[in-house]
This record gives sequence, structure tokens and C-alpha cells, in this order.
Amino acid sequence: MVKGKHKKKKSFLQTARDAAEENTMDTPPPPEPYSDPEIEEYTQRETSPYSTETIFLYIGSSEYSVPEYYLRQYSQLSSRSGSAQILESVDPDIGHTLVHYLYTGTYETLRCSSSEGPRRAIEFRRSVHVYHAARMYEIDGLVQYAKEYMRRFDDAATLFDILDVGREVFSKLPEDETWFQEYIEEKMNSALEADQESFKDNLLRYGIGRDIRFDPLILRILLDTFIQGHEASPKAAVDDGSMVSRCESPQVEHEDHLEPPEQPIEEVPVEMDYVPEPVDEPDPEVADETSPIDASPPPEEVVEEHRENGKFYPRYQVFYGRRSYN
Repeated sequence: MVKGKHKKKKSFLQTARDAAEENTMDTPPPPEPYSDPEIEEYTQRETSPYSTETIFLYIGSSEYSVPEYYLRQYSQLSSRSGSAQILESVDPDIGHTLVHYLYTGTYETLRCSSSEGPRRAIEFRRSVHVYHAARMYEIDGLVQYAKEYMRRFDDAATLFDILDVGREVFSKLPEDETWFQEYIEEKMNSALEADQESFKDNLLRYGIGRDIRFDPLILRILLDTFIQGHEASPKAAVDDGSMVSRCESPQVEHEDHLEPPEQPIEEVPVEMDYVPEPVDEPDPEVADETSPIDASPPPEEVVEEHRENGKFYPRYQVFYGRRSYN
């Protein structure tokens, strides 16, 4: 009897592995995750700003309602308690501009009539007041807008207009303000270079001495300008050696243009009509033995004069026994 071959039994681990491979082949792949792109066509907010508490801003005689949501990013406005805030330092003419920026982040003003004055000059004045309000409440984006429009419209403003509105806002700006000071100095220097007479007229019309903060700035700018002009003057240049002295001026190349030098005047010797006789000097030993010298001076000889070319020349003089000739 032939014995049949016995099949080798699979181990438990091998059986489990084979079963797992069979299940893998029969299971379909998982579906790809669902892709839900963001909406890029317009803005979507987490919450509605219009559902937040309404804050009333009073600027001048106007009332503006602003959802509390729009004030959150500005600490100088959001930190105020209550649903009503009075912004006394904000010029009423730019109330709309301030509130519109809080809503939209853009710059806008209300249309003015031509009877109020030149439109561009009015917009310049408005932009200065916007700059002041934005600096006070630390609204940086509005500060940049105000700077841009100040420079865009200041061509329609006179120096008096610039100084006049500057005096209105400068004392209310923060203590660390520097940009506005530099702007005023720039406009004053430009006006002085353009027309000195107009500069003086505008400055006199402005009248220095009415504001304890702004007018000292104007005076400092004037003094700086005066000192700089003095240092650049020809006299100052000579004092510091930057100009060549007249005594050190270079020689003229063409000597033909030089004037001939003056001829020296020939001196005529003076003829002497009298030849003095030599006088013996006394012996010092004998002089010591004699009596004291008389204190009275000897008589002087008359000095004769010789006239030549309208001038008198003495011929000689006698001093105590010795004659000196001139």
C-alpha cells in the first residue's frame, strides 16, 4: 500500500497574512477628500459688524452712528465707555471723512459749493484737519491719506493759508509730532525762494505771536533761514577764508592793460648857506672839577628854513652846543 503524501500545514501567522492579502485585493480604494475652495469673489466675515452695538459719534452738530465692530482696532476710540462719544477736537467739516474711513478704509469728502471759495484750497484745509484727527486717534491709514492730499492740494494754498490752518491744529497734535513741523519748514522755505515780497506780505498778514506752540516754530524757522543766509554771504565767506583776498588775487595775464607805475619823485638836496664850526667837547675830568652847570639852557640858534615845492625844510637846529642837521 502506497502511502499518500501528507500536505504541510500552514502556520497561523502565514494563514493570517494570506487572508489579509486577499481582503486587500477585494477592497476598493478610499474616495478622495472633498475639496471646497474658499470664496474669492467677495469678502466674507465671521460675524456681521451691523449686529454689534451702535456707537454714536458727535462731531460738531452732526451725529454719526457707527457699529462698535469698526472701532475695535482703534484703541483711542474703542476704549471710551458708553454708546455716545463726543469728539470735540475734530473739525465738523471732516466728520464725514473720518466716519467714512472707519466704515470703508477709504478717503472721501462732501462736495462743497463754489461760493465757499476755491475748491482745491478748501480740500487742502480739510486734509490738514483730517491729518490732525487721524494723529489724535492713531488711525495710521488715514494719516497716510491726509499726507498725500495735503501735498496734492497745497499748490492752491498761499503761505498765509498754510500757516493759518497750521496754527489751528498744531497745538492739538501729539507732543512727538515731527512730520508736520518739517512740512511747515519746507513750505516756508519754498515760499521764500519763490517770491520774497510775497513771503513778507503773507507773514505780516499771518501775525506772529498769537499761539504759544506754533508761533515759536515759525520764529525758529525764520532764525535758521537768516543764519544760513548769513553764513552763505560773501562777507562770511571772506571771514572763514573761503574767498581769495584782494591782496592775494592772481596776477593779470595781459600786462598791457596795467597802468604804468608812478615815477619816483627826485629829491633835491638842500643847500646849506651856513657851515657850522666844530665845537670842542669838554674834558669830562675838567667838567667834574668845575662849578655846577647852570640849569638855564643855552640860547638856541635861529633855525633857517628853506622852501621848496611849497614845503619848508629847516636847515639846522642847535641843542646844547651840538647841531643836528635835518
